[in-house]
Amino acid sequence: MPARAKSVDNMTKHMTKDETNARAAAEASVTPDGVLDPASPPKCLAGDNTARRYWRRILLDAADCELYTKLDSDTLALYCSMLSRRNAMNKLLVELVALVNDQKLGASDRLAVADNIDGLSARAQALEKLLLTYAKELGLTPSGRAQLARKKASVEDEYNDLFGD
Repeated sequence: MPARAKSVDNMTKHMTKDETNARAAAEASVTPDGVLDPASPPKCLAGDNTARRYWRRILLDAADCELYTKLDSDTLALYCSMLSRRNAMNKLLVELVALVNDQKLGASDRLAVADNIDGLSARAQALEKLLLTYAKELGLTPSGRAQLARKKASVEDEYNDLFGD
């Protein structure tokens, strides 16, 4: 397992000014700058108002944490898009169930619609499993937040020997 990288501020090796500047520049290039703006969703969500509402709500709810950076933009956008798709599928399922219960349809038509309901239900269930996976990775579930807290605590513990307690 590779050793964890040290921040230039915590390095004890004697470096020249050029080495220190090069290291600081390298760190800045891989450190995400700024948190995501709730009012500026990515262009991939442009036509999906429901996904844009999810984007805004999630980022406003997580504003105190400053958890999501520009590197998380695509993942969060994909999650919001999947939430929107889930809503559309659930709405369609409700409409199909109402259609099956409609007495105006013949028996064969009701069976055909019921088959569509089964297929759509299976897709909705697969999407919900995927949503839970993304939610955990993004820290949007209790277990996901606990995992993030453990990681943060281990990083803080790692630096305690450098700064003292």
